[in-house]
Amino acid sequence: MIRNRLYNQIHEVLQKNTGLIKTDFQIESFATQKKVLFITYKYNPKFQFEFQIPDSCDEDGGYTFNGKMSPGIVAINEAFSVKGEETMLLKINTWVNCVWEEIATQPFLKSAKKIEEKIETVYSQFSVHDEKYFTPEEANSIKIHLDKLEKDFQIEIQEEIKDKKEAWQRIGALSVEMGRLKTSVNSLSRPLWLNSFSRATYDLLG
Repeated sequence: MIRNRLYNQIHEVLQKNTGLIKTDFQIESFATQKKVLFITYKYNPKFQFEFQIPDSCDEDGGYTFNGKMSPGIVAINEAFSVKGEETMLLKINTWVNCVWEEIATQPFLKSAKKIEEKIETVYSQFSVHDEKYFTPEEANSIKIHLDKLEKDFQIEIQEEIKDKKEAWQRIGALSVEMGRLKTSVNSLSRPLWLNSFSRATYDLLG
């Protein structure tokens, strides 16, 4: 298990960038041959930082962390090997800044920040639960949230895209995507639907 101290330090790093908040990220750990910790930007799961947790220290008493991150400093995907917890935390901070640089180039960044709380409401309200699938009541609640979210998207699209043809194309794509999400909430498992939701909202904002 990872000590709470390290989790707390990671959370502190995740909120250093003023454009992002720690709830924009999800931290998970999985035990395979090596225990690996994943930090994922929830609105684009392709943006991920992962590293192996060493099970023993080096000869000098320090710890070496091996991992990879996307986006990287230069390339979309970069591997790394760093020594020491402080250096590893600095690497996470570098990755967070790379994430911000990527999303800051998106034309709908302003829209994303405006409706971020609404997206987070949908994600956080239904992500922590023992049931594998959504209950009928939860599914209905999600559909109501999606209807409100679709209206917010439509307003932002109309305000930011002056070309009416392009705006209506985006609104049409939005309607199709929201319809797909509302339909799939009745059949997909909770984790699969939330992953689909986070990808969809990022793509729509991009």
